[in-house]
Parts: sequence; C-alpha cells; structure tokens
Amino acid sequence: SLSGTLILIQHHDDAPQQLKTLPSLATNSALIKALLYGDTTQMYHCDEKEHCLNPSIQNITIAKSKALADRVGKLLESMVAKVYTDEALSDPEKGLLNSTSLPVYKMLNVQAAFAQHKTALDVTLYTEVIAFDIVLQYLQESLNLAEVQLSTRAYPESWMEKLRDGIHQALQQLHQLQSGTFQRFSLNQQLISHTQLLE
Repeated sequence: SLSGTLILIQHHDDAPQQLKTLPSLATNSALIKALLYGDTTQMYHCDEKEHCLNPSIQNITIAKSKALADRVGKLLESMVAKVYTDEALSDPEKGLLNSTSLPVYKMLNVQAAFAQHKTALDVTLYTEVIAFDIVLQYLQESLNLAEVQLSTRAYPESWMEKLRDGIHQALQQLHQLQSGTFQRFSLNQQLISHTQLLE
C-alpha cells in the first residue's frame, strides 16, 4: 500500500505475461497519517493469502495503539528506563534502533544526562521524528529495490514507470508532513538547550 507493486500473471509457460500495476496509495496523506497515528484509511487487501494476485482496495481502521508513533513512543519510554538502570535492550528495542537512520540511543543518553529523573525526559519530542524516519527509510528502500529490479531484469521501462512515480510522490508527501514535525522538534530542542544553559 505504501510503495505500490507490480503483479505479473502467467497462466502457463507458453502464455504471455499479463501486467497489473498497483500504484502507491501513500500519495494521499491519509494513509501515512493513519499508519503513524491511527485512523481509517484505504489499503490494498489480498484476495487470498498464498499468491495475492487480485488485491482490492478496502477501508481499514488502524487503532492508535497499533499505529507506528504509539509503538515507537512505548519502546522509547522503555529504553529511557533502561538508560537509567543500565539494562540490556530487548530485541524489539534493538529493532527500532536498526530501522532508523537517527542515532536514537545516543540522543536518549545525552538527554538523560541532563534530566535528573526519567520522568523529566519527554520522549514525545522524538516519537514523531523517528516514526517519520522509519516510513521514509522504507519508501526509499522500496524505490531502490524498484531501480535494481529495473536494471537487472528485462522489464520494459513503461512497466516500472508507474511504480517509480508512485514511490516518488509518496516520498514527496512524506517529506511535506515530515517538514512540520522537524520544525516543531527543532523549536523544542532550542527551548530545552536554552533551559539547560540557564540551569
């Protein structure tokens, strides 16, 4: 649903390949917002689990507790507690660190050094930024994969054009939403830094 996909159907060896292009649904900000914060949105749904050759668009509701931002926030809170107790990170927490380009653990450690107690460290400042970065990384990897497939297989350029364009549009939509989040994050960080300087 985020990246879009190509489905090639060949009913038997001698039959020509039939192409079905499913464009990215992330060109509409509703999907990205639902994935991040929870809401009802449209997503592709498989007709059956094994091959999924005829997916259709359906309305799907993502609960806030299942949305990416909420899950990232809970993992960050757990990681903050472990920074203070010097406990080892769990596999899901390590997975979070590996799924973002941001130096999350270093960021938490630096902030913890200034906060005398873990309740004083507000992880909500990082939650949105990290959640956006995870989705951005996924879309970028999808785009890179599409480029690799195009260069290593004899697919016509026209087959890949719609898929590539959809991913580019999704990236643009994400960058627009991310820009506002980074501005808020930057302002909050400036306020924190100024407060620490005064202390």
